[in-house]
Amino acid sequence: MLDQQQRHQYLEALGITSWLPTQALPAAAPSADWVWDFRYPAPEIPFSDTPAAGGNRAAATKPAAPKMDAAKARAALNDTLALVADSGKQKPAARKAEPEAKPVAKPKPRSTEIPRFKLAMLAMGDWLVIDSLPTASADGFSERHQQLLKNISVFLGPDIPPLPRAAVLNWPMLANSSLDQSRPEAVSAVRYKLKQMQSKSGANHLLLLGEIAAQMVLDSEASLDELRGLVTLPQHPQLKTLVSHSLSELLSLPEMKAVFWQDLQTLLNG
Repeated sequence: MLDQQQRHQYLEALGITSWLPTQALPAAAPSADWVWDFRYPAPEIPFSDTPAAGGNRAAATKPAAPKMDAAKARAALNDTLALVADSGKQKPAARKAEPEAKPVAKPKPRSTEIPRFKLAMLAMGDWLVIDSLPTASADGFSERHQQLLKNISVFLGPDIPPLPRAAVLNWPMLANSSLDQSRPEAVSAVRYKLKQMQSKSGANHLLLLGEIAAQMVLDSEASLDELRGLVTLPQHPQLKTLVSHSLSELLSLPEMKAVFWQDLQTLLNG
C-alpha cells in the first residue's frame, strides 16, 4: 500500500491523474484487494480500518455494491469472448496489401562526350608502361619523365634495356566531327595499342600510371583512388598489372613518390 501511495505522489507531481474502479465491472478481471481500500492522500491514522474523511478521488471509495462473484465474472467474460469470436467468423479477414515492387535502379549512363587525353606508351623488356600526360603540356614525354622512369627501372629488374622512345597517343586523333571518336572508340584504340605492344615484347608486367591510363585500359569511369592497386585484365590475364600515380604527379608532388613505391612493392612481391 505504501508503494501505491508513493506512486500516486509521483504521478501528482507530474500532473497526471490516476483513476481506480469504484465497482466491479461485468466481464472484467477481478481487481486486487488493495484497490477497494486504497485512499489518497493516506488517512492521518495510517492503521485505522476506517478511511479518513475527505481525500480526493484519485483513489476509489469502497463500493457500496458487493463484489461480483468470481465464477459469475468468468462466465460473463466467456460469453463476451464467444460473441467476439462469432462476429469475427462472419467477416473475412482483410487482405493485406501487397508491397509495391521497388523500381530497379537504372545503370548510370556512360559519358557520351569525346574524351581528351594524352598517353605515353612504351615497352621495357618484361615491362609495359602506359603513362598519363597532361593534355595542356606541349612537352609530351619530357626528359624529366624519362629520367624518373629510368630511376624506377633500376628496381624493376637487372635486364631492363635502355628506354626506347615513347609512343604518344593523343585523343581525339583527328579534328573531324564526322568521325566517331567517342569513349568506346578511345577505349578500343588504347587496348589495340596495348595488344600490339604486348605481342611484340612478350612482356608479363604492366604499369598503368595515372587515372586516364587506367580508365581507358580497364574501360572504367572510376577514380584513381578506386582503381589503385593490383588488377586483372580479362583480355590480358597473363599481365601482372598495377595501377598507380602518373609520372607527372610524382614530378609535381615529390611526396607521392613514397605512395608509388608502396604500390610498386605490392607488384614486385606479389
